[in-house]
Amino acid sequence: MKKNSLLTVLTLFVLIAITASSCGKREVITVTKDILSFSAAGGTDHIQISANCGWSIVKDESVDWFSITPTEGENNGLITITVNNYEESPDREALFTIKSASGKKSKTIVVHQNEIEITNITDCVWFVSFYERWNTDYYQNFIEDSYEYWSYNQGDNERNIFFYFMPDSTGYQIQTQNQDTIFYLFDYIFYPLGDSLYINFASDDELVDDYHSTIDALNDDTFIFSDEWKPNFFEKITMIKFVGASKLPYVKINPYKISKKKSHGPLVDVE
Repeated sequence: MKKNSLLTVLTLFVLIAITASSCGKREVITVTKDILSFSAAGGTDHIQISANCGWSIVKDESVDWFSITPTEGENNGLITITVNNYEESPDREALFTIKSASGKKSKTIVVHQNEIEITNITDCVWFVSFYERWNTDYYQNFIEDSYEYWSYNQGDNERNIFFYFMPDSTGYQIQTQNQDTIFYLFDYIFYPLGDSLYINFASDDELVDDYHSTIDALNDDTFIFSDEWKPNFFEKITMIKFVGASKLPYVKINPYKISKKKSHGPLVDVE
């Protein structure tokens, strides 16, 4: 009787082991962002994929105004989305899906393209929610291994970055970390019709840190711009309207906390 019981237990153990091995690992796919916004000029953007399985891109073949490379991969990877220019109206939007090898897991990405709306950027304080940085080679080819990104949550007390554009064409980049707040003074020129934003930070000598940024998207809630802060070094800044900006204490500039940029580095200091 004891032998039969032992045999039964061993049989159940083997069956459980076989069942577990046949199920395999649970597939996981995550992405750094699921909405891409482009101006009428088009351009490129990147999405970092984190996965523990193979994946492939599923896209409607009739949608030919943007392309994706690569279209498949294994585990972690980076995809590049390239959007054509668009001189018509209204806005256009399309979807594509990143699917796991089994098809059980997927992430849907929205690609939106529209004319830049003429928005008064001085109406609010802009909160940096996502920051990207990458390099290109001598031939302007994207270097995948150079891609880095940082994401920020509004209300995160550890680190927050804001841009405050004032009506007199001056402004402040406001960086908070824990209980410390630093203000960087700049002059700016805003050309919404030309999709351009010029920012000159104060330095120890004069306003010499000149950044010419291209506006990628701008509406009542989102402000995205990118720049080549030195040859072959690029950055893209995604900002959202700060909720409760009228109560934001940082707008009351503390003159003793105003600093100057020490060198012409990236527009946003994430280190």
